[in-house]
Amino acid sequence: MTIARNCLLLLLAAVTSRRCFSHRAGNEVQVPRTEAGQPDLRGVWNFSTNVPLERPSAFADKKLFTR
Repeated sequence: MTIARNCLLLLLAAVTSRRCFSHRAGNEVQVPRTEAGQPDLRGVWNFSTNVPLERPSAFADKKLFTR
């Protein structure tokens, strides 16, 4: 049990240290900005879902779907 625990802790330490040292000053990502200085969120956004945004007309009079 202690060998497995030590291996897990060693793996966790390796992953954590890699994430900490991967952010170097030369690798900073430049976020596109709008003219007002805000992050530019324009682009193609995919909001495909099977959930309708409006209640179907068959259920218009029901207050709740379940008991």
